[in-house]
This record gives sequence, structure tokens and C-alpha cells, in this order.
Amino acid sequence: MKKVLVFLLSVVLLFGIGFAEEYEGCEEYFVICDPDSYVNVREFPTRKQEPRYALYCGDKVYVDGKVRNGYWHIWGVSGESDEGWISPRYIDVWEPMDDVAGRYVVVGQGRVALREGIDGKRIDWVYPGEEVEVLAMSAKWAVVKKTLKKGCRKGFVKAEYLEEIADEKK
Repeated sequence: MKKVLVFLLSVVLLFGIGFAEEYEGCEEYFVICDPDSYVNVREFPTRKQEPRYALYCGDKVYVDGKVRNGYWHIWGVSGESDEGWISPRYIDVWEPMDDVAGRYVVVGQGRVALREGIDGKRIDWVYPGEEVEVLAMSAKWAVVKKTLKKGCRKGFVKAEYLEEIADEKK
């Protein structure tokens, strides 16, 4: 019985060490996107490639530093040893925060860029005093919905420029 137990513990220990070595030198990131959407992971770093699978807001991945065609190589997708390529516009080193959805007001001295992703291309502006709806947020970035005269526009804003609107019912 002791031999079986020692053997099982040895296998678990060896597997654990192997798994830990696989992510050595990798940095932990989290997906941050619209909670109603997803981010594509591709087998090769090109948009021409069909996505292999999708990641959702809050999924954890490891970035190993390889960059090709603007895509980052990731490992350990959702706790598995799978790998792929992802646009860095949708991953942040800070895990998305819970219970942040709601109305926020833009603060600051001037207009703030509404971007297509983290540090992505500017797609619009939001202005001090303007209200936006926060869909997801990490320590540095927020996914927001800006209401327009005809519809809405979703994008990323630096979280430092947002302040939660106090609920009058509290």
C-alpha cells in the first residue's frame, strides 16, 4: 500500500513540476472584453486564419513574450496546456473586477479617447461630464457603451477617467 501511495505522489509531483515549468517565464493575463462578446484565439498569428476557439471576459492566459504580426503567443488557456495567438487589445495583466457594471461619468480636464481595444486605435471621444455604461473593468481599462443619437458605440476607456455615479436609492 505504501509503494502505491509513494508512486502516486511521485507521479503527481512530477506532473506538477512539468506543468509549472511550461509556464516559467510567462506573465499572467486576463481577457477583458464586452461580457456579451468573446475574443478569438487563432492557431497562427493572422486574421486570415479561422479562430480555433473563443475566450471570454475573465479567462486567464499566460503570455510567453513571442510576438508575430502584432499577435501575442499565449499558453495555458483557461487552465489547459493549449496554446494559440491573440490580439493584445483584449488582454490585461489585471483581472476584470466583479460588480462594476453600471453608469459612470467621465472625469478629467479634457476629452478622453474611446478605443477599439487596450491601447488600440481611437474610434471616438468621451467628454468630462458625459455618462457611459461600464460593461467590464480591470484596474486600468474599462469596456464602455456610449449612447449616441442613433444607437450606441462600445469601446475601451482608461479606468482612471471614470467615476461611478452614486445610486440615489442608497
